[in-house]
Formats: sequence, structure tokens, C-alpha cells
Amino acid sequence: MESKATLDILGTKIDLTVENGVITSGGFDFSSISGESSDIEYGFIFLKKSKLIFDQDKKELNIKTSYEINDASELGLSDLKTNGEVEITRNKAEGVSLTLKNGRLSFEIFKQKAEAKDLKIDTKEKSLEAGIFDLDFGDTFKRKFVGNNIKLKKGEIRFL
Repeated sequence: MESKATLDILGTKIDLTVENGVITSGGFDFSSISGESSDIEYGFIFLKKSKLIFDQDKKELNIKTSYEINDASELGLSDLKTNGEVEITRNKAEGVSLTLKNGRLSFEIFKQKAEAKDLKIDTKEKSLEAGIFDLDFGDTFKRKFVGNNIKLKKGEIRFL
């Protein structure tokens, strides 16, 4: 049996579905709660329709969303631009894990520019991959580095 509800939290609508929900004198029990939020814009972060699932049997929370940051000048990072697809999982056995796919990151610091495309981060594997990594050292060093298919993993850098 499922029940549906819509919550409004600070102007953000979240549609929820509760599977096998029951309220007794002992409290509230259910097998899972899933939901989807409308798009969220919070300061310099934009999230597209986040989806969440909490599985009571596994005691696991899973959140999937796409994000975009185009101006983080509030943090002193006006040239920071990043976007990608994020999945966050939290359970008792493994704690919190984060996966980023199809990511892009670009920023400028001390007149040097860096950009990573097709960025992948996996905290379970403790790895970071970039399909293309472009580092421009600017006029100071007059050097540029472009790398393709780079993978950083604990204790190693691989050029795939």
C-alpha cells in the first residue's frame, strides 16, 4: 500500500510516496519513502529535480541530482564554474559515499586557468578521473598542459 503527500519546505515542493506506512502507538513504520523535489536555487547553487529514496530495510538513503554553480563570488570564487550529476548514498555499513559523473569544473586563480571536462569522482574508490584536463599557467610561465583520460587514485596517477 502506498500513500502520497506533497511538502513545501522553504518554497520548494517535494512530492513523497510512502510504501507500507503505518502509525501505531509504537510510532511510524514504513518500508520506504521516495520523493522528488522541484528545481532548487539556493544562493549560487542550482539543483535540478532531486530524487531521494530511503529504504527502511537497508537503512539506506540515496539522493540523485544534477547541480550547477556559475558564480561563487559569495565565496570569493567568481570564476568558478562547475556542473554534473551527483549521487549520494548513506548507510550504516559504509557511511556516506559520493559519486560525480559527467562533471565539468573550471576556475582561475593567480592568473592561471584550469578546466576539467568529463569529470568523475567516486569516494568509494577514492578516485578522480578527467576526460580532459587543461591547465594554462598564463603569461607568468607561458606554459600550458593538456591531458586526456587522467585518473588519480590513492598513490597513483594514470594516463588512460
